Amino acid sequence: MKLEELRIATDAIDTEIMALLNKRVSLAVEIGGIKAKAGKAVVDVGNAIRILNRVSRLNEGLMRADTVEAIFRPILEESRRIQREASEKTAGVAEKGANEHMQFVIFKLPPALAGGQKGEKERL
Repeated sequence: MKLEELRIATDAIDTEIMALLNKRVSLAVEIGGIKAKAGKAVVDVGNAIRILNRVSRLNEGLMRADTVEAIFRPILEESRRIQREASEKTAGVAEKGANEHMQFVIFKLPPALAGGQKGEKERL
């Protein structure tokens, strides 16, 4: 192959890698939501070690094991960051729902009005 053809081929592979990373991120969002609902911590050291060991075993190419680990550590860190955000959003939705329920109980306002315009409570 010529240089330009090889570059086109590596560009295509980079496109595939990005598509797979974005797919992985989507799964991380779901995982973060599930962990939040279950009250689990975002960081699971045992799972991170399992993943790093697994991808090292999958390496049948010319890359060194420490290079494979250096590639996957930031992927795992970014996944954790995304899971934290998803977890916080899930917790925020649950907290908002609880707050709306409490406003209904305390002020006898329907949840739709509890967060409504200023002065809603005074009119009741």
